[in-house]
Amino acid sequence: MNLPNIITIGRLFICIVLFFLLSILPQKDPSKFLIWTVFALFVIAAGTDFLDGYIARKLKQVTRFGRIADPFVDKILVLGTMIFLCSRPGTQDILKPWMVVVITGREFLISALRSICEAEGIAFPAQNLGKYKMTVQCIAIGFLIGNIAGVGIAKGIIVDLIVWAALVLTIISVIPYIIKASKVIDK
Repeated sequence: MNLPNIITIGRLFICIVLFFLLSILPQKDPSKFLIWTVFALFVIAAGTDFLDGYIARKLKQVTRFGRIADPFVDKILVLGTMIFLCSRPGTQDILKPWMVVVITGREFLISALRSICEAEGIAFPAQNLGKYKMTVQCIAIGFLIGNIAGVGIAKGIIVDLIVWAALVLTIISVIPYIIKASKVIDK
């Protein structure tokens, strides 16, 4: 097991702690310490996503396991956090459950396409648009957590626009993957 894959597995464990904390976060008057701990864990998990990919490419340690595990853990991080946030006071009026369903559907589709391509021996790494999508989703989640904490910049139109930008980019980013997979599926 190489360093990038160890970082990916570590990110999965961070997700477990993050979700536990989100599950015990009171709906009313949550502890600022707990909210900022959630925020810090999310930032660490999101940051290690960029770190493991960078190290894998830099040290030429890209593996089949990493190509599958990294996007899987990304989906756990983003979708799991969004599922917790779409039902919380302070975020439920911004991040609607239907938005999370659309984002989840996109991720299921990409996973299915990736499975088909990888089974045919064709690498199916993240496309640049997919990486931008992940970045904007993480920024949106950060703002949503900030909204729970009552941070001024995380309130109002800014957070609404970022969440909508994440949703639109999520939908648009599926196109390059469909084009690439269609070459395999049409055989």
